[in-house]
Amino acid sequence: MIVLGLVLLLGAADLDADLATAESQLAAYDFAGAIATLERCERVSGRRLEQSVRLYEGLGIALASSGKASQAEEAFLALATIAPERAIRYTLSPKITFVFERARERAAQQGTPSLQLLWPLTADANAPVAIDLEVLANPRELLRRGVLIAERPGMAERSFAVDLPPAGTRATVIVPPPEVPVSGPGQLRLHLVGVDEHDNEITRVGTAVQARTVALSYERPKAWYERRWVWIVSGVVFAGAVSGTVYALTREPSPTVPVSVDAR
Repeated sequence: MIVLGLVLLLGAADLDADLATAESQLAAYDFAGAIATLERCERVSGRRLEQSVRLYEGLGIALASSGKASQAEEAFLALATIAPERAIRYTLSPKITFVFERARERAAQQGTPSLQLLWPLTADANAPVAIDLEVLANPRELLRRGVLIAERPGMAERSFAVDLPPAGTRATVIVPPPEVPVSGPGQLRLHLVGVDEHDNEITRVGTAVQARTVALSYERPKAWYERRWVWIVSGVVFAGAVSGTVYALTREPSPTVPVSVDAR
């Protein structure tokens, strides 16, 4: 896991460097160079959402500036699909902004990939917790998998990947109990990432900083003398003792007295 994490970090750093190079090429009006750099970036798997936003915004601008309007519109459509709130600078050339607006209209008509997390209001601090992942919308079937990241007292952060069902349905992830039982209440922290077939981030529900939380309740285990069966057994024994005592004290004496006669 440590080696894989280092590989991902190095890949992300390389991609950020290439994106910065493309942005410098755009600023220098080297549109052909920017297109080549960004198309190379597009072939990289496992992109973060912010990286894809930079990629498709720059690619759309470079293509539109080169007179490739239809290709630019597709790049801007990819941008508007994953970041519908994103806007480009209004000071750019109209041949860029007009193409961008057409792409935004198409994205608004098709909808935005969207997921939702559903969880119980409260759960036991030492029990498994069922979390539902609902697919609200999935235009162009971009979303393929959901990655639920969970952390709770007694369990370090873990990721749970699940294939996403069709839009309008749910998948369930069971977050296991803590590895070591806890002795107090706490919170289960959750966030969700939806990715495409190449593991590129498409949408998020929460973040590591702004996680969704589930309240975890804790009930102290009862001592032996607080357990129900102890009181039941004690009650039966006590009742038997009382009954015996009452019987002995209230028993009516016999009306006859046994006499032993020795006749000789």
